[in-house]
Amino acid sequence: MEPLVQVSDLKWTYVGSKRPALNGINFSLMPGEVLGVTGPSGAGKTTLAMTIDSLIPNNFHGDFSGKILVNGKNTTDYSVCDLVQEVGLVFQDPESQFMGMTVEEELVFTLENLGLSDEEITRRVDHAIRMVHMEDFLQRSPFSLSGGQKQKVAIASCLALEPSILVLDEPTSELDPIGTTEVFSVLRELKKSRKIGIILVSHATEDLASFCDRVLLLSEGNQVCLKNTQEFFTDIPLLTQYGVQIPQIVEAFSKVPGIQPEQIPITLSEAVRQMTEVEA
Repeated sequence: MEPLVQVSDLKWTYVGSKRPALNGINFSLMPGEVLGVTGPSGAGKTTLAMTIDSLIPNNFHGDFSGKILVNGKNTTDYSVCDLVQEVGLVFQDPESQFMGMTVEEELVFTLENLGLSDEEITRRVDHAIRMVHMEDFLQRSPFSLSGGQKQKVAIASCLALEPSILVLDEPTSELDPIGTTEVFSVLRELKKSRKIGIILVSHATEDLASFCDRVLLLSEGNQVCLKNTQEFFTDIPLLTQYGVQIPQIVEAFSKVPGIQPEQIPITLSEAVRQMTEVEA
């Protein structure tokens, strides 16, 4: 099985900056995999997200080196428009992506620009809006929706293009708990039902722990480590050193005498299962 994304020795320095925003990044993303990206503010997380669909270097000035392959395509050889059906990018502020006066117009806009038939556009819009459970909102203005609903519309706009890769940059950082639950409910369904690869940039360690397969830690543009989720979130010295919030479940169970890192649950559901097994 070939990776959806292959990043090799990626380096990027913005014009006027003395320090690289990204300095030697290496990772791959396989079909059906969710890769979390975290780290302190200024670590280069958003910059990394923008390289995957070629926004960087094509729409910014700076020095780029290394290679990013998306479905085997070198991103420096393609524009953002060329990759729009390969990579869906969802930003922290969904309103920055909205162009339609209604949710339906928002989903249709890019599809029409691709020259698709009316029948194909209808099929894709119907499928995408069902995926995010927003069928009753097609004629609503996207600007009138709640935060979680706006983010789901942004996700649906990407899904309508049927990409193989979805990149989400802090998609829940401005949402309340209800909105966050709505968005992750959609993402979990995507993970189960499709072979789409997901890159999730986030500070929300509880969400990363429960959703991701691996986690990439960045700091000042450098790649600190790339570990599976269990190893990452039970490495408390590492999390402490780089200011990554320790999930509450991990913090609580790490204080149990004699417990080994591989025995520490990293999500509430794992903790409940372990406690149930002990009681049984």
